[in-house]
Amino acid sequence: MLVERLARGVRLTEAGSALLVHADIVLAQLADAAAELDGLAGRRGGHLRFGSFPTAMSCVGPVVIETFRSRYPAVEPLFVDTEPYEALVALRSRELDLALVFSFDRWGAGRAYDGVERCSDDVVDYIDLFDDELFVLLPRAHELAQRRVVRVEQLRDERILGSGQPWAPDFCHLCASAGFEPHLDGSYRSTDFPAIQALVA
Repeated sequence: MLVERLARGVRLTEAGSALLVHADIVLAQLADAAAELDGLAGRRGGHLRFGSFPTAMSCVGPVVIETFRSRYPAVEPLFVDTEPYEALVALRSRELDLALVFSFDRWGAGRAYDGVERCSDDVVDYIDLFDDELFVLLPRAHELAQRRVVRVEQLRDERILGSGQPWAPDFCHLCASAGFEPHLDGSYRSTDFPAIQALVA
């Protein structure tokens, strides 16, 4: 829940406040890109082609689109759902002007979900916007579900849906540092996070 209703109006929840910070950061980068395009074009107008992976677009996309259009009405944005490795390829071929991507220490943005390197990370310039926290998704009835913090050691005997996920190599490294190898369930592979959430629930 992003907002909570009060007797007079509403206020942002902790999650809503965190999301607003991310949206402001993305908007600032879009504004910089628009200004640069204006300078190149020598006029106040044109198009901005922006790619982002679906999870980010579903969270901050509506806010970013509405705010960008209100602040820069002369610049027509084109927003495209694209996975990070696809975005890098599109940036390299100049099909996109700007992209929001994610990467992990052991899984670069140019690496596809099948593990194949589709585009080298060094073909584009990066600006680090923020670091996301790693959350564990548990069934409601799980004994750890009500805890605010779950230590990685507590997942030693758990079956983890995550085989083939970009975060899996970093997670395995984290588990190895804690002295165990996680049980990654390879029976279901998907990058559809709502589907994975439904399976866990």
